Amino acid sequence: IMFEGEIGSEMVVGSPASFLLKIRGSQSPDLWITNVTVRGLTFRDEDPLAHIVVGGEESHGIIIDHCTNARVENCNFYSIGDESISFGACSGGFALNNYFSGCNAGSSAGGAITVNNTPGVNIQGVYNEGQVGGQAIRFEATVAGFSYSNHNVSNCFFLNGSGVDIIISNGNFGIINNVNIN
Repeated sequence: IMFEGEIGSEMVVGSPASFLLKIRGSQSPDLWITNVTVRGLTFRDEDPLAHIVVGGEESHGIIIDHCTNARVENCNFYSIGDESISFGACSGGFALNNYFSGCNAGSSAGGAITVNNTPGVNIQGVYNEGQVGGQAIRFEATVAGFSYSNHNVSNCFFLNGSGVDIIISNGNFGIINNVNIN
């Protein structure tokens, strides 16, 4: 499955839990979506503060759940309120040469890229400027008894942000190991 082209000035509209692109397979691993690529798209929230609800969610760029080998490459993200790219309950993934500007604009715990309960994600060539709080890249384990290993982060550039660049958190649940950062 390939998503390619230019969204241009598309923006998040509607409820605070809005997202621009959601790719979700079934919870049964034999029905997961495999080998999906998102390439060369632009994601923008022109008013992220308008999409905040107390105790609720903020705008999201791409949510990828229950997928194997999903790729997001050469995309641009502007003023996304929470996660710009979120890998959740996946197996393997790639975030390559993506640009982020002013993301986490809603001041949540989100950021440019979040990897949650997913092993084997490779993140390369991130250019992140103007991160507002949160984390630029976050690895998180929230399911007890599972190990989420073998991640690589390389050739990333962080400029003028007010949050943490990279965070690894097991949340006292799962295990995260073999994270290579260079």
